[in-house]
Amino acid sequence: MGQPGHDIRLLGIWPKREVLESPKDIPKNVENFFMQAKGSAQRAHWDAAGAMFRKSLDVSLRQLNPNGKGTIYDRIESLPDSAGVTTAMKQWAHAIRRLGADAAHDEDAFTEQEAKTLQVFTEMFLTYAFSLPALLKASQPPAVS
Repeated sequence: MGQPGHDIRLLGIWPKREVLESPKDIPKNVENFFMQAKGSAQRAHWDAAGAMFRKSLDVSLRQLNPNGKGTIYDRIESLPDSAGVTTAMKQWAHAIRRLGADAAHDEDAFTEQEAKTLQVFTEMFLTYAFSLPALLKASQPPAVS
């Protein structure tokens, strides 16, 4: 080593390290649960990932509507228009609710594909519920006088 003409080059690292990220501007507790879900998925712990993606949704619903009561189904359905949640977002939320319940309660093991589907729906929901409104608010044009 260190001799002229004998340079050592690193060609790669295995296993490749994946940097886990969450949608921007989501509440810290929601981010914590979402990152636990992604970490579980990275380790192929599909059932744990599914349950934590559902918990991410559950806690985000409480942030969007602190006065919401009842089951997670009831809280999805009672989201006020002022929360900015669209019909499509409610459909994503119901898909997360159903799949996440399967991950937590079914006797059969949750699959990789189910966990990845749940991740996509959860990430889209959080992005639309928190990241995009924050981006829009930050990029408001100055008031015209």
